[in-house]
This record gives sequence, C-alpha cells and structure tokens, in this order.
Amino acid sequence: MKKYIVLLVLLSACVNATPEQQLIQAYMQEHVNDPSSYESLSFQLIGSYSNEGLGLVSGDTTLRGELILHTFRTKNGAGALMQKKVLFTYDPALQQVSALPDSTAERWLNPVQIDEVIPTP
Repeated sequence: MKKYIVLLVLLSACVNATPEQQLIQAYMQEHVNDPSSYESLSFQLIGSYSNEGLGLVSGDTTLRGELILHTFRTKNGAGALMQKKVLFTYDPALQQVSALPDSTAERWLNPVQIDEVIPTP
C-alpha cells in the first residue's frame, strides 16, 4: 500500500511539471542513492547556454538550451536526509537534460550568489 501512495504522489507531482522538469525528475530517480526519498523542491531558470559558454566548443556561440537549477531533498548513503542543488542543461531540440559537473556549475552560479549577497548600487 505504501508503494502505491509514493507512486501516486510522484505521478501527481509530474502532472503539473513542464517537460524539462519531468526529464530532470526522471534523471534524479535514476541517480540518487535512495529514489524513494527523493523530493523535488524547486526549479530556477538561470539562463541560456551555448557550447562555448559551457567550455565545450570554442567559438560556438549558438544558443543550445537552458540552464536550470534544481533544489531537492534525498537521503545520502548513510540515510540522512540532505538538501542539495544541481545545475542542469536542457536541450529542447534533443529533449534531454544533463547534470553539469560542480566546477562548471560554480562558474555559472557564483555571480547569482554574489548578486544576492551584495546588492548592486
């Protein structure tokens, strides 16, 4: 019975989600330590990206998709409930998402965090 309730909650959360949010949630279900503990908290559109902006291809400034910051809760390997953030790329042409490595994500997120802490005059 408990499994059915969890499944119903997950399905109802996906009904109102955008296509990119559904892809991110499916990605998370496959990659977290304990999928049954995964709880999506928020999605924040950070901006658009190009391959050059991500450091993938020099000179390719064609916009490829969106950068989305996903905040969620899940249990870690020790069973403690943790809140985390992961930056994703979403390519609408390919209908796929990818989690960015922490080093790339820091380059994109640091200006956002600095602006929140130090107001611009």
